[in-house]
Parts: sequence; structure tokens; C-alpha cells
Amino acid sequence: MTTGSLLSLLLLSTAASSAQTVLWPQSINLTMRRGTSLPWSITRHPPDQVLKVSTVGAWSVNLSGTLATACGGPCVQVTPRSGVGSRTVTLSFINLGVTALGAGRYSGLVSVGNQSATITLSIVNPLAYDEAVYTPGYPVSCTNTSPAYPVADTCVIPNTLPGVTYPMPVPPGQSIRDATFGETLTRLTSAGEYTQYSAVTAFSATSKYVLTASLSGFVTIYERSTGAAAYRNVPGIKSDLAVWDNSNDEKLWYLEGGMIKYRLLNSGEVVVAADYRNPAGSRPAMNSITSGGTADLTGDGWWAFSNQRVVCAVDLNGLTRMSQESHTYCSDTSYVGVKEIDYVQVTQVDKGSRKRYLVVLSAPRGHVFGIANNILSYDYALPSGPGEIAIEPHSDVTEDSNGNQILFWNYYDPYSNRYALASGMLNKRELISRPVEENGGLRLLYPTDSGNWMVDAHFGCNWAGLCTYTPYGSVGTLKAPSISSIQQGPSCVAKTIGAHELATGDPILIAGAKGVTSINGPSTVTVLSSTSFSINGRSCGGNYESNSASVVRNIQKAAPLPFRDEIIISRPGHEFRRIAVHRARLYENNVNLTPYYQSPKATLSPDGRFVAFISNMGLPENASVWIGTTGISSSSRVVVQSIPTPSNRWTIGYKVPAGEFTAQVVISTEPDLSNPIYRNGDGQVSEIRALQLPSLLSGKRYYYRISTGKYSTTGDFGTSEVTINRLRP
Repeated sequence: MTTGSLLSLLLLSTAASSAQTVLWPQSINLTMRRGTSLPWSITRHPPDQVLKVSTVGAWSVNLSGTLATACGGPCVQVTPRSGVGSRTVTLSFINLGVTALGAGRYSGLVSVGNQSATITLSIVNPLAYDEAVYTPGYPVSCTNTSPAYPVADTCVIPNTLPGVTYPMPVPPGQSIRDATFGETLTRLTSAGEYTQYSAVTAFSATSKYVLTASLSGFVTIYERSTGAAAYRNVPGIKSDLAVWDNSNDEKLWYLEGGMIKYRLLNSGEVVVAADYRNPAGSRPAMNSITSGGTADLTGDGWWAFSNQRVVCAVDLNGLTRMSQESHTYCSDTSYVGVKEIDYVQVTQVDKGSRKRYLVVLSAPRGHVFGIANNILSYDYALPSGPGEIAIEPHSDVTEDSNGNQILFWNYYDPYSNRYALASGMLNKRELISRPVEENGGLRLLYPTDSGNWMVDAHFGCNWAGLCTYTPYGSVGTLKAPSISSIQQGPSCVAKTIGAHELATGDPILIAGAKGVTSINGPSTVTVLSSTSFSINGRSCGGNYESNSASVVRNIQKAAPLPFRDEIIISRPGHEFRRIAVHRARLYENNVNLTPYYQSPKATLSPDGRFVAFISNMGLPENASVWIGTTGISSSSRVVVQSIPTPSNRWTIGYKVPAGEFTAQVVISTEPDLSNPIYRNGDGQVSEIRALQLPSLLSGKRYYYRISTGKYSTTGDFGTSEVTINRLRP
């Protein structure tokens, strides 16, 4: 650590020195999460500070001392530099180099005439990034490309399409092992079916079933273990308005018009649980309610929906038309300036605030409502502006192991043009986007990319405290013209809708063909016209289904990039698990291929054992639904059960999942686990473990990480405490 005088002197000299000068406030105390000296750093600048100067006459601002040089120039911008009479002076640290300063305590003095104010800036070490955990023996062919990343961030993915001539993907019902991360992937459906969205689980309560929808809107329920279709073309249900019950595998809740209904799949019974088409009290009539395709049930059975600018949370437990008004909590958002609602999400009850939160992702900014004592009330606006949350169309909510309700998303730092996976505690209100190291709610979990290659990502969480992060679109959207017809015979001629932009000799990849399946796969072409070509080496027999196939130039598009096209499962504040490469490619031809329905949308089962995602495996055809294992079971995490105290001879007690061997234990007084006082393997193989540590200092806070390689946990404790903080969200 270094200690210096960051804000050593701000001198405002006034021409009217004989007049009384008042400076307020007289002290400013700031805390900042330390940046790093790596190629790039994600942190938060201290918020702008305002000094009120009351005086007469003309004055100017002089900046001197360490503040003028510590950042290779000024570390703070003073605005205005001069003025007349009373006004405010703003001190801004943005983008001037303060994020490169080392941890320590920096103090300075602001003087105006005979008045002065002290400024103290404490720069604290960041909490350690979450640890990457893997299936034993993996990852394969991954390297670290920058010290900015804490892991082997970039993997060489074998056989990526387009660009290779490898065997076609497995048919529905068969499995493959992911070559990079080792988990098992099973194709569940044929092309043209999809899961709704990452934030809404496709799995029933015990993962018995998986809900899918066809491009034409028909809902099909598959048995996960066998791949058999248990219920086809389920009537009355739209996939973007339906959610699984949290305890009954046979029960689906769904919205229809202004009603909430549920269907019992095994009996076909449909029940209207609530009808909001007539007004009641302050609630208006609502003839069309929506979940935005993004609101899932909570673990304790609550749901959220909206109607134009009215947002509602509803307790589904015991919900009937007779009880609906006492189970439903609504508010009009017009009075807080909402112009458009993307979606709403409801949480469970927060342990700290004792509130259940209704999060409204809307334009021009998001808002948070709270439910406590059976009353819904406005809580706060999500921070907006550079480096804030504003509207995040891709995010989700969950609960950490301490009972904090958190928002999970990809935080963007506009000043470094970088992203980091992040969680934010909703009970921190407007401080949700200030780092936890500053007593805010923002936990930066690990850096994800440079802000230059990723098109987008999907986010989804379950109520076991696990979330999926699935970046996609690393090569953009590729044109794949639809093949309208095939001329049969020894010379196979394809005609496309629109120009194909191919040249004679080009390698091509065709997929999706029905009736004449022999044209599927890699080949080369001889161009006949701008909309026709012969497929070299192929013969055509059968009745081709018009527009079923698409063609793309079979040239490698995907360069190795950090976390490219991966399915990642995060336990925020602990670990992130890279389980598979989804291989989804975005194709478009305005006939039968739409990029949205080819993005992966990975979604977790309620217990986290499985993940469902959609992928075309790089082929220019519509995606199908895949099921992946995650390497997680309901008890698959390291749990600290007792903390070191003098009475137990500084022994830490913890439990690891069955079958795990030696765990690495790191103890440090620094949040980033640097300069550890203990780093060693525990040499134990049992599930319940105890490890005696060197003597610790009373009244100190210690930070720990316990990792088996496959599972990891991070937290902190104070030596004067009797309970442990298992998770810092």
C-alpha cells in the first residue's frame, strides 16, 4: 500500500478577501474500489463532488500539489476554474487516471479565503474475482490472452461451422460430449423448436419436463430423460406467457387476455385463477396482461405482469377469483415518467430490507417498487447515465445465500469500453451500481470482454442462486439465402430467393433441406446466374420442399476470442462454471431464418443440474433445443459452517460435495486475497472438514477462498464475529 496526498490543495482566491467567505461542506470522505495496473481496469470513479462557495467579487481556482501530478497530470477536474460571487464548484475524477492509483488513504485541503475543507479519499483493494471451476480434465485448448483476465479466457474450438467439413450433428435423442469443457449435450428436438428465454426456466419443478415452442407457436412438452414428446400442441398456451409451477410438474400457469389461468397437463383441466378485466378499487380494468416473456415464478410462488403502464406482482399461492385482489399488488408507473415497459420481474423477500421487490425494466429508465406489510410502494429509480444500469433489457433477478435479492447482468464501463459480469443488491437502492467495496451493491464478478466483439448475451437465474450467462453473435449475422427450388437430375441445380453472392469454386454449406436431403452438407458450386448454381458432386432425387434449405459460403468466420459462444453458469460471489460451447450462429434470409430464434437463450433447471439452450450448431438452418449437464447437484457447493475463533484454536469448519478430494484454502486480510497469510491444501477427503489456521489477530477482517477445483466458495469473516458471511453478492 502507498499513502499519499491525492487532494493536497485546492486554493480558491477571491478579490474580495475582506468579505466573509463560507465553504460547504467542510469535509468530504470518499471510498473507491481500486483499479488495476493491468491493460485495462473496470472499477467506478468516485462520484462528482460539489462545493458551495459563498462570497463576493471575482475568484479563480488554483490546483496544486499531488493532485496536479499523481495521475500523469491532474487527477481531478475542477469546474468552473473561475467565477464571480457565490456559486458551486464541481470536482470530477472521471477518466483522469485516479483508477490507476494504489490502495491507500489520500487526503487534501480545499481553501477558500480563510475557510477550508478537508477531503479524504480511501482507495481499497477490490474483492477477488470469482473463480473458474471445471469438469476434471477440462478445459481443452484454452489459453490466457491477457493478465486482465483471471483465467484461460480464449479457447480454440474445434470443428466450428461455417468453415469445416465435419460430420453432420447428431439427430434428436443422441448425445455428444463438449470437446472444450466436457459436459454432455443431448439434442432434444428437431430443427424449428426453441425455448422461450433465459430468464424463464424451460424445466418443470423436478426437471421431469421441458417446454418448447415451434416457430409457428405450438407448445410441446418433452420428457427430459427420454426425449419423448409427452404433450404435443398444448392448447391455449403461448410460450412467452407461460411458466411452470414451482412444485407440480403437471401444472403450467399462463396469461390469456386479462386472466391468469393454469392447466393441469395430465388431466387437461383448465382453471381461471384470476380475472382482471373488470376494475377493482384503484386497479383499472386490464384486458391484456403480459409477462414480457421474461418474468418467471419465484421460488415461493410469486409472478409479475404488466398492462400498458400498470405493473403488478401476484401471489399465486391459493389464488382464486374470489381472493385475487388480496393477492395482487399493482401500481401505475406513469407518475414516475415511464413511457414504455420492456418487462417486469418480482423477487422473493429480501433478508435485509424485509421487502419483496418488483423490478420494472422500462424506458427512459428502470424503477424498483417494494412490497412490505401487504403494501406496494415506490422505492427508487435505477441509476441512469454513463456506467449505470439505466434500462437493461438482458438481466435477471435471484437470491444469494445470505437472502439478498440481486440483479444479475453485464456491467459496462463506458470509460474503458469494457464489460464485467456483475450482480447488484436491490436493497442498496440508488447505490446498487456503486461497488460493494464502497458499501454499495455492485459486485464485479469477473471481466468478460473488451466491448468490441460481443453482439449480445442472455442472462437467466433460478432461485437456487445460480445464473446463466451466454454470449453469442461473435461473428455477427450471416446471410444465408433460401433455396426456393432444386432441379432434379445428375446435375443438381439450386435456385435462390435473392442473389446468392457466390463464385464458381466456392465451398458452400447447405442445411435444412427436406425431400431432397442429399444436398445437405458441405460441397462446392458452379455459378450459373446471380440466383442459381449447380452443386458439384451431388445428385438430386425426390420432391424438394420449397424454401426448406439455406446456403452459406463455408468459410471460417469465428476467430478465437475471450469466452466466445460459451454457456457459463455463475454462482455470484463464488464461482463461474464454463460448461459448453453452444456453437449457435445467427443467419438471416428474410424467408425462413430469423436471428432471434437462433440465439442460444440458455436456461437453468430449478436445481441447476441441467441447462436447456437452442443451437443450430453452426448450420444455416433453424435451431433445435439441446439439454446439457452442468456438473451441479442440489448440494454441489462448498459451505463454510464455522469460523475461526480463539476458543476453537482458530479452526475453520466447512463441507464440500461428496467425492471431492483436497481443497485449496486461501486466507488473507486483503479483499483480493493478495499476500495471503495461509495458502495450502487441506489434505482431506471427507465431506465435513476442519482446518486449523495460524493464530489470527482479534478485531481483524479476513477473506477466504476454499476451492476443490470443481467447486469454490468465497467470503469473509471478522475474528470478533460468531457468524460467517458466506456470500458477498
